[in-house]
Amino acid sequence: MTEVDDTDVQRKTWATLAARAAMHGWSLWRSDAADGPLRWFLGRHGLVRLCADAAEVDRLLDEVGV
Repeated sequence: MTEVDDTDVQRKTWATLAARAAMHGWSLWRSDAADGPLRWFLGRHGLVRLCADAAEVDRLLDEVGV
């Protein structure tokens, strides 16, 4: 049996949120953690929302009905 590490979970979370956003016309991207704190950005129609983490992205997508 293969063990799942934290990196795999982060990749899956990222892929799931990015796909969920894209299916409804949103763009999701994130900063590089090597440059400082990891930040998530969610944008649509030229407006961008800064999110602190994946949980905040998930809440925002729920809030807008995605």
